[in-house]
Amino acid sequence: MAADSPVGRGFAPDSGVVQEPGAGLMLSARLSAISFSRAPALLLLVTIGLGLAWAPTMAAVLVIPAAIVLMLVFAKVEYGLYLLAFAVPFGFYRDVTIATSAVTPTDGLIGLLLLSWLFKVVATRQVRLARTPVLLALAIFLLSALPSAMAAESLSLFGKEMVKWLEFAVAYVVAVDLLATRPRVLTLLLVLFLAGSLEALYGWYQFLLHVGPPGFEVAGRFIRAFGTFGQPNPFAAYVALVLTVAAGVLLGLRRPREMRDYLLAGAAAATFLICLAALFMSMSRGAWLGFAAAALVMIVTAYRRALLLFVPIVLVIGLMTASGAWDVLPGAIVQRTTAAMSYFRIFDARTTVVNSDNYPIVERMAYWQSAWEMFSVNPFFGTGFGNFPEVYPEYALPNWQGATAPHAHNYYLNILAETGGVGFIGYVVFIVTLGGVAAGAIRRASHKRASPSEWHVGPITGFGLALGVGGLLIVLLVHNVFDNLYVHSMTAQVGLMLGLLPALDVIEKRREFAGVGETWKLN
Repeated sequence: MAADSPVGRGFAPDSGVVQEPGAGLMLSARLSAISFSRAPALLLLVTIGLGLAWAPTMAAVLVIPAAIVLMLVFAKVEYGLYLLAFAVPFGFYRDVTIATSAVTPTDGLIGLLLLSWLFKVVATRQVRLARTPVLLALAIFLLSALPSAMAAESLSLFGKEMVKWLEFAVAYVVAVDLLATRPRVLTLLLVLFLAGSLEALYGWYQFLLHVGPPGFEVAGRFIRAFGTFGQPNPFAAYVALVLTVAAGVLLGLRRPREMRDYLLAGAAAATFLICLAALFMSMSRGAWLGFAAAALVMIVTAYRRALLLFVPIVLVIGLMTASGAWDVLPGAIVQRTTAAMSYFRIFDARTTVVNSDNYPIVERMAYWQSAWEMFSVNPFFGTGFGNFPEVYPEYALPNWQGATAPHAHNYYLNILAETGGVGFIGYVVFIVTLGGVAAGAIRRASHKRASPSEWHVGPITGFGLALGVGGLLIVLLVHNVFDNLYVHSMTAQVGLMLGLLPALDVIEKRREFAGVGETWKLN
């Protein structure tokens, strides 16, 4: 066989696996011959059938969709990834308590996804792992948090926090393995856009029709959009994550050539506009700042000359401020926009007079000070991973003992408080690694931008997808200064999207070795 043939260079056409070493490629390892039976799947189906026979009517109604999901995921594992994109925003209506911990349908789906993927690995006798440092960095982070268990008052909360990050690993590993074809990447992207748009439109409904608790009221006419998340801030975080991916796709868009290309571009544009409006309706200042930072970096990365546009933009903002043009906007909106600057002011919540205008800012500062006190008392290993709400009453400021604090409203302080300096260093290693992986993917994709060899599926390019995932990480970095975004299985969402980056690399390498393009369709 010629040394320069596709197979000779390390590409196995029958398996679709790149065996040549290199960043972002796949490592293929043949497992020992193990006979695979469908007995586990059949056993689960029989169990569901018995449950339908003896369960109450309401429980039976819930079991039926669960059975459908089970059959879908066992039929094709990638369906579990598509369902996961929907489960993150819509999987929190029902939960069950197991060992004092609430387990949601999303948690169950991730467990099912892992199980079906493992069955697939045994059936095909092949496992593919991406050569990226993401899993190593995650292991460093979790190992650095492990010693905090010695101080944890609630091992249940500690375990729940660990499981949250293991769900990230499951979503990431399965995505890397299964999203190595263009049709699957495209399908996941469209499912993500659909789920994000539906969640955003639900927020529209709440905002415009005044549906929600009185505490979320704005200007006496609107309700801050909170979607299915129960709170405006996590809703805004989810919407911002989808929004940045749509923005990246649009910034990297190729010129549409066919009607289906226009439809795909239209789907990205519609998602962007719907989610952008929902982000505004959330009135979440932290999310606004996060998306603004991401948009700035993404635009400058895509178009270096865009830096020249920021000079006139700053001048226009200055003129509007000097002329009082902001006064034409509703007062509540202006107040929330200008109050965002208060996030950057450090003060002592114990000596600040609280009123209706400054309450959210003072409350957040009170949580920050309590978190810092936790770290000061436990500087090395913290108070226990996930244990902030458990120990908060011991460290609450004098006027805030009755407040409910699920977290510190600043993930960096939260990690310091819960895992100490050791865990904080581990988290920094993890998040810097994610940034490096995203930056590397953007750099590699930019080298082939607008060239015939550029990775693309229809008008959607690898550069645009990598840019969107990079923007997603910037939203996390900035918004986590003012909140904790790792709620409602958001870690799984991040792992799912990060799994696209090595998948893009392997698809590009397969195309390069084969010397031909791929046709694409929904799968």
